[in-house]
Amino acid sequence: METMTLMDQINRIPKPILFIVIMAIGLAVIIQQNPLQDGCEHDAKNFARDIRGILRPFETKKKGFQIPLIGPQKEACRDGNSPGSCENYFQSLKKISEAIHRVRPECVKKVSEDTTNLIQETRSGLKTLALIAWGARPPVDSTRRLGWLSQSEIYTFCRLKTLLQDQLLPEEYSAFRDGVFEEFPDVLPAEITAEKLIEIDRPRALKSGSNPQGSLSEDDVFQRSLFSIRCDLYY
Repeated sequence: METMTLMDQINRIPKPILFIVIMAIGLAVIIQQNPLQDGCEHDAKNFARDIRGILRPFETKKKGFQIPLIGPQKEACRDGNSPGSCENYFQSLKKISEAIHRVRPECVKKVSEDTTNLIQETRSGLKTLALIAWGARPPVDSTRRLGWLSQSEIYTFCRLKTLLQDQLLPEEYSAFRDGVFEEFPDVLPAEITAEKLIEIDRPRALKSGSNPQGSLSEDDVFQRSLFSIRCDLYY
């Protein structure tokens, strides 16, 4: 009895089955050498493209290597505290909020891990928006809590707020929000002039153990601040 060679055995396999086996082996080799990207890698790449230059360094043909724009824009906004000085910063925050909104919920964690300053700048953006809306003194009531911010900026605030709440533990988010509450300024006493203000700390509105002179309770501060906005009305 003749011993069949390997080629003889292969030739005895029906051609349709042989074709399927060869294709399966070839596909396995391709996947091993070039693993298929999962959906989150795809989302992360799209997000990195959308926030290029804002949260990450970037390179231009004329100016070469540039630092992220978010830092200088934020400083200009805080120094000027006006629609004109904050326009570029608010546009960057809006782009970030829109880019993260396009990321699927299950992929946001990977995106935030890949963009290490995303959560930090989200915190900073929320704080800046809340302080600007509050102004130099407590809003008269909740109807004035938007300050001079536009509907578009409130929309950005809400999206960033949702991102932060989703990515932080409840106690971490509460600690962040309470820290912003402590910075809201109070009405200046009549006897304090502009010259004296340079020499003292600005009075704070929240009444607490560390600030017994504050004029507002925590609930009052919350109701008059941007954090009490019903964000479901802006989606």
